[in-house]
Amino acid sequence: MASTAQEALIAELLGDVGKLHDEVKALRESLPAIVADLNERTTALQTAIAGLGDEAVQATVRAHIENATEKIVTQALRDAAATVLTTTLQVPINRLESSAFAVYKAAKAMQRSAREQVAILVGVSLLAGAVGGAAAAATASYLKDHLTHARAPTIEHR
Repeated sequence: MASTAQEALIAELLGDVGKLHDEVKALRESLPAIVADLNERTTALQTAIAGLGDEAVQATVRAHIENATEKIVTQALRDAAATVLTTTLQVPINRLESSAFAVYKAAKAMQRSAREQVAILVGVSLLAGAVGGAAAAATASYLKDHLTHARAPTIEHR
């Protein structure tokens, strides 16, 4: 039964990993469009900056925009990956935890049951040994006494 539950859990986990793979693949496919959109906006912004006139101001604004854009893209990718991982893997992780705990409890119950059965077998064995020993002693005593009494008249007549 435990192996069947484990097999079902593994199959379910593999299905969830497949979903995660599909979502990461979709994310990877949508990233070029996002980057292209950012590049268009950056180009438009650079054109607007070029209209400012002063080259020192333009360079400072460009550097600031590039730095901010890089930070935004990096954080967006981190957030997207964290969301995908959390939403996709949290359910299988919770199932895995609960199934592992159920298997642990079942193993403990089986261990307890095995100990009880061993204790019962030892007790029955000891009782059977005591009864058998008492029966053997009684039989030996009876046979000894019976032979002695049965031969007594024969022994006296000789």
